[in-house]
Amino acid sequence: MKLNLKWTFFLTLMVTGLFSHGHAAAQQSSQQSPPNPTAFIEKVANDTFEQIKQLRKKGEIAPKDLENIIEQYLLPHVDHIYTGLLVLGSSANSSEKSDIQAYLDIFKLYLSSTYAASLNYYNDQQVLFEPLRDFQNKDKVSINAHVKEKGKPDVQMQFKLRLDKSGQWKAYDLVVEGISLVQSKRSEFAPLLRQKGLPGLTQTLKQKVES
Repeated sequence: MKLNLKWTFFLTLMVTGLFSHGHAAAQQSSQQSPPNPTAFIEKVANDTFEQIKQLRKKGEIAPKDLENIIEQYLLPHVDHIYTGLLVLGSSANSSEKSDIQAYLDIFKLYLSSTYAASLNYYNDQQVLFEPLRDFQNKDKVSINAHVKEKGKPDVQMQFKLRLDKSGQWKAYDLVVEGISLVQSKRSEFAPLLRQKGLPGLTQTLKQKVES
């Protein structure tokens, strides 16, 4: 499996398990505490991959079916704005607001297209999550897990979630075997930013999405 597809496959494993509610840490004292995010990860991940397995039993999965899974189970639980800005790093400080918005719009589509490719690699892998005991009064948490696949070494992962302003747990980064997805994408995009600027990076991502 190529590195980029491997990364997006593990990111898909992450975001299929993200669904939660509550309010930002600053508001938690006066509002109901958010539930344990690990429990939601396990439930939604299991439900999502069960749907994929059922589709595979019927034969080859159509691209439209993958798009429906992404739309219903993935994108609503990924903070693509926060992630996109983290990937840009300091480059966002020197960019026009209109350029940043155009980049974030296409970055969301870019994530969607990579998810569609990565879902094809799901083959009944098992994801085991470690219990998260301390998450009260926090607006960011990290959840450790590992992927088990027959005949292959376990893959160690760490999921990074944050409570957004609307009070939802959302994914913003994934660390696989010590390597951050955000940092990986930042390194990948850096040469394009230096050579073409943010509009050039946006155009490149758009071409990838449309290809």
